[in-house]
Amino acid sequence: MKNRERGFTLLEVMFAALVMVALLVGVLSLYTSCLNLQETAKNSFRASFQLSSKIEEIKGTSFNGISAYNNNRTALNGLDGEMLVEVNPSPESTNGDLLEVRVIAGWTQKDGSRIGEYGPNPDNSDQVELFDMNGNGTIESPYELITDIGN
Repeated sequence: MKNRERGFTLLEVMFAALVMVALLVGVLSLYTSCLNLQETAKNSFRASFQLSSKIEEIKGTSFNGISAYNNNRTALNGLDGEMLVEVNPSPESTNGDLLEVRVIAGWTQKDGSRIGEYGPNPDNSDQVELFDMNGNGTIESPYELITDIGN
């Protein structure tokens, strides 16, 4: 009678190791994605809070003083980015007594991705700022607040 030893063959051990490595890579990539989403959520909250604060600051200004905020650029606290204020006559206004105030935010994440039209200015590549990257006449960002303020 043959005496068969019990155990795993080298091929079985290598296959099991390959399966474990594949699972580990999947878990690590999921973990990295979760960290990036967590950073985006934290930064989004910071930007939204600062946009709201800027709108409230502008609402506390006299109507005649609001236009002084137009094209005002402010650094976003705690983020590598800025917010921009645009003040224009509201499309709803017929006699100039209503202003549309738009506050836009853009920043660079730790992983280098950019939120909004925020990046090196083509006119001055040393300056990173919000500008109309796609040339459509509007600075776009998923983080903006727009309100009308009347006299």
